[in-house]
Amino acid sequence: MLEGKGKIYRSGTAYTMFVSIPADVVKDASFPFDREKGNDVIVRIDRDRLTIVKAEPR
Repeated sequence: MLEGKGKIYRSGTAYTMFVSIPADVVKDASFPFDREKGNDVIVRIDRDRLTIVKAEPR
């Protein structure tokens, strides 16, 4: 499994936060998300972990 150091940050005064994923991770052939269009995702908190998975298409 490839890994890299990313960052979670907030933009402006909104409580919405963004996850920055390092380019080396995104460029890896096993990266599970669409690099061009992006994907809808489900974000879960599980104790001390944040899990991000693709949402099922509607």
